[in-house]
Amino acid sequence: MNNIADYHSSSDEEEPSPPRPLKRKLSSDLNQTKKMPKLPSFFDSSNKPESTDSTGKKRTVPHTTNSWATYVYFQVDFTDEKERLASYCERLEPIPEQHISVSRTVYLRQHQLESFVSSIRTAVQRTKPFDISFAQTACLTNDENTRSFLTLEIGNGYNQLFDCMKEVDKVMQEYKQPTFYDPPRFHTSIGWALEKDTVTSIEIPQPCLTPITSRTFYLSRLYIKQGHHIHHIDLQ
Repeated sequence: MNNIADYHSSSDEEEPSPPRPLKRKLSSDLNQTKKMPKLPSFFDSSNKPESTDSTGKKRTVPHTTNSWATYVYFQVDFTDEKERLASYCERLEPIPEQHISVSRTVYLRQHQLESFVSSIRTAVQRTKPFDISFAQTACLTNDENTRSFLTLEIGNGYNQLFDCMKEVDKVMQEYKQPTFYDPPRFHTSIGWALEKDTVTSIEIPQPCLTPITSRTFYLSRLYIKQGHHIHHIDLQ
């Protein structure tokens, strides 16, 4: 693998799903007990912070009621080019959609969700669309050291991503949430493994990387994911 490096980065595949809004059921019998819909299993107080799911992934953030996993990112699509790498990444769990985070994953209360989106929209209102390209591969590990990722790091477009990140950081500070990593290493993840050695042992020939690293991607839409809900902001 080219330019393998360590880096602690939040995994965006560990966000808990948000609770569905509870609907009131009207009844003519005032004494009838109202049955509330069952919440997803991760809201069960018996769940442990480091429980393991069917894929062997550890959940290191305790699931709590009214806690919505939120992060801000750009999407990129290089499906055709990624197929060239498939034979070298067979030991990795694939990541279906590629994105570039400009925030950590934070946890907001329901009453904060709408205003947070509005604050991000205001913060990036002067950000213009820009081009990016990828420069090299890297092995990055999440904060909890539970998973390692094969990633492509940003080359061209780094400064524009940095400026956007700083605007998002200001909103995070307003909501008393952690800001992005310092120094930031913007990237997109291709696949992941539980063992770091699995990722670092992968060697991708340069001719297979060239179709991706030589391509330019145009970023004109910023996304905010809150649980399973996704908002987008078109850059002007």
